[in-house]
Amino acid sequence: MVCPSTLITKEEFDRAYGSKTGDSNYDIRADMNKDGVVDWHDFTMFAACYSPPATPPPSTSTDKDKLTIVIIVIIIVLVGIFLLKK
Repeated sequence: MVCPSTLITKEEFDRAYGSKTGDSNYDIRADMNKDGVVDWHDFTMFAACYSPPATPPPSTSTDKDKLTIVIIVIIIVLVGIFLLKK
């Protein structure tokens, strides 16, 4: 699907929804499939074109957290080596 180059706002689309060619609230920009009716098909195309891109969820751990874990593991290994030598 190719999104139209002429932008339409959600408010403008909402106003045109349910209209057809000749109606006072008909907006050709909202008629995404150009069938003369602004309906559910146009809405799905509008949503696909104008929805913001999905963003990944924030990370639950930071590099600092990972470094802390590595340091703890190193300490445990070193303590284990020291205790084995005794």
